[in-house]
Amino acid sequence: MKTSFVVIIAFGAGTAILPVWAIDGTATNASTIRMEKRVEVDGRSLQSVSEVERLWPSEPDTYFCAAATFAKIALGQVHTNAAVKTTVLVLFDNVLQKTCPPDDQQAITCFDRKYQAIMHCLNLEEVREDKSRLMAIARFLGEVRARRIPHYKARGTRFHGQEILIQAGVMEFSSLTNPVLKTAYRQAVEKNAQDQVMNDLQQTLKAVDGSTTHFLLGTLRSIPRKESEFIERIMDAAHLPQEERGKL
Repeated sequence: MKTSFVVIIAFGAGTAILPVWAIDGTATNASTIRMEKRVEVDGRSLQSVSEVERLWPSEPDTYFCAAATFAKIALGQVHTNAAVKTTVLVLFDNVLQKTCPPDDQQAITCFDRKYQAIMHCLNLEEVREDKSRLMAIARFLGEVRARRIPHYKARGTRFHGQEILIQAGVMEFSSLTNPVLKTAYRQAVEKNAQDQVMNDLQQTLKAVDGSTTHFLLGTLRSIPRKESEFIERIMDAAHLPQEERGKL
């Protein structure tokens, strides 16, 4: 018997109707098992994990969104079909190999969706008890921390360029006549926009860092002390400071 599930994902440029799983019990390569119906994402049809992979690296935000949703819905079926679990693990491994893009605006969505795809899989024994996968999660945490700004405080203002308007004695940009002040105002607007993006990115990174660190520290506490070398490598990959290492 085939079963299928449909979820609608909203992407920036459109909507994807995603039948997340349909399988008849005849498992082949986990990454190429095809869903019963095609997935329409921004004009492209996707039907398997391998086709989701083709979104990378040209569309990282769409890739992470599709991967997170696929993992969430498919994991609801792991108790009824072993092939589903195998395919989810392939997706999990694929996602962890991907680095979020350097562009700050794009990275906001990518870090959030990559984190969601990872979190959906953490209850699987094949993840929690696999050293290579734990190391990959540690590297993801290291990736997050490499982008975080220590002691970050929100930047920018809702009233960007206000001091320039006050200086010119006007209420709005359209009333500015001095070309120097016009340029200064545009620069203030651009700088404020960049600050808002950085605020959103740092907020996302902080949330992802907190949850991922909690999982990783909890998992490391359950590993036998004789595995001290492995634990040390995990802590190094995750960029854990001495304060956090002392909690183990």
